[in-house]
Amino acid sequence: MQRESNQEINCSLRDWENKEVLLPQSVLNIHLIDSNHLEAYSYLDNLKQQLNSPESVVASKNRKCTKIVNIRLSGKNHKYLQVVIRYSRFFSSVLGKKNFIVSFYGAQKPKKGKILWKK
Repeated sequence: MQRESNQEINCSLRDWENKEVLLPQSVLNIHLIDSNHLEAYSYLDNLKQQLNSPESVVASKNRKCTKIVNIRLSGKNHKYLQVVIRYSRFFSSVLGKKNFIVSFYGAQKPKKGKILWKK
């Protein structure tokens, strides 16, 4: 039996490994404002178009199930778009857990860390 999520989804995307990643509406409505990542709204199209072909992906230092995606930008105020994705690892089909974008924001340099994937 799958557990239903009460979270409204803005869009469903595919990452560099062709895994489904969901962008919750709450990230756009609440998180970006609360975190003062207002520039991220102008990068939404880049996120949707380039999540499947980022420059690199690194492991989060805080959570094993979280990855940080570095997307190269051109013609923007920032050089990179960093996308934080939390992946469900265990029992995803049984419990209905999904992979979610928890934040995204502009940065001048790619996030450093243990490289999990590189273009």
